[in-house]
Amino acid sequence: MVSCPGCGRAVSEWAARCPVCGSDVADGTVLVDEDWDTGPGFPPLSATPNARRHGEIWVRSAGFAVIVGVLAVLLTIGNLTRHQSVSSHQVLCAAPTATWTPSTPTYVGAPGAARVGPFTFHPAYFGPPGTPTRVIIHPVTDSAVALTMTGWSCTTGRPFRFWYLPIGSYGELPQPVGRAPNEGALSVTLPVLTAGDDYLGYMLFPGPGRWDVELSNAKALVGNILFVLPKT
Repeated sequence: MVSCPGCGRAVSEWAARCPVCGSDVADGTVLVDEDWDTGPGFPPLSATPNARRHGEIWVRSAGFAVIVGVLAVLLTIGNLTRHQSVSSHQVLCAAPTATWTPSTPTYVGAPGAARVGPFTFHPAYFGPPGTPTRVIIHPVTDSAVALTMTGWSCTTGRPFRFWYLPIGSYGELPQPVGRAPNEGALSVTLPVLTAGDDYLGYMLFPGPGRWDVELSNAKALVGNILFVLPKT
């Protein structure tokens, strides 16, 4: 807007003459610069103390949430690790092919004797904990291939030992497990046997509890028997 030099009225700077008095307004005094290319100005924004405080609280809350999430992931990984530490032998303890308990028939040929593959198992006696246990392995039918026998603790997953031929070929007897913990062998090869050709020896159970005995051929597990030994 400009001031008309003739009558002093405010006239648009885009007008050539004053619409009231007809004076030329080209040399009029500029009152307001009508710059349409420039938007209205706004004062710069500045954060108030409350806004800053709320922002700090949000940042702290977000950081706390991240920490909680990381801890949850770590705990989950820890749980998975513990579950994965359970051995395959301990898994077999929960679903054995056969189970022997003190109420299971023990004499050779008894109906209901614990059986895995072609063999039934017949503990002869139990002494104090750690006493070698004589277990007769009886072929009910001819065995077609040699089998490997191993033993494991259902509680810890650790192996225990055996005393079968060729160990004791000269009549030697095993000592109590606590006195000779490394005697015997961790595995036994059961040769091909004909029906009724019993295989004699000892299972060196370290004490009472649940003990897993597994039979395997060269390719896979044949089955397992769970011995549940009471405290005496």
